[in-house]
Amino acid sequence: EFQDMIVLYEAAASKGHYQAINNLYLLYTHVQGSTGIMYNPLHNRARKWLHYGLDKNWAMANYWLFDALYEGNASYRRNPQLGLAYLQKAVDLGVPLAQYELSLIYRNQTKDLKTQELLLGCASKQGFSAAMKQLSSFKAIDGDLKESLRLMHNAVRYGGESGGESALRLSHVYGKTKAYMKEFVSTPADPVLEAAYNELYTALTGTGTKSGNPF
Repeated sequence: EFQDMIVLYEAAASKGHYQAINNLYLLYTHVQGSTGIMYNPLHNRARKWLHYGLDKNWAMANYWLFDALYEGNASYRRNPQLGLAYLQKAVDLGVPLAQYELSLIYRNQTKDLKTQELLLGCASKQGFSAAMKQLSSFKAIDGDLKESLRLMHNAVRYGGESGGESALRLSHVYGKTKAYMKEFVSTPADPVLEAAYNELYTALTGTGTKSGNPF
């Protein structure tokens, strides 16, 4: 099954299909089969598609290069500082995945929550559901429940694992007990919406994608 997927992606990539090339780079550097079994990374193949993207001057290729340098993937010597420079370039070029990744660095390493929120806002505007989910938490803490709800609804619409997690949150928002979404205690319970969002959570869980729109 894993090999069949590789064959299909390679066929699409050979025709210049952007998303197939992105998927191949990620698969060849973080190789995991559908059963969860990890395989040895195929660095030469990852490097091939990374260079293809760079030659095409694709903004996303700067994110791949960040990943390669920061983690030492695709046969690159590990160089986190240079990797971060390419991540910043991808951010400046508007890659939502890069904006989200840099927001995590600001949160975890510098504790700069203001810059993190700005980056999450940029990625959210481009339909990156992981950023929407995180930003909705910021808005709820700030008391802007209307915007928090809007972001959660949009995260579900754009899908991915984070869309599923947002659906779970919304099921609690519309539930009787509110669970861990106590900020929404004034939101009326709605059994129909609660059930619908539970179904969406189940449908979106296990998709293997952080967001419905990484590009």
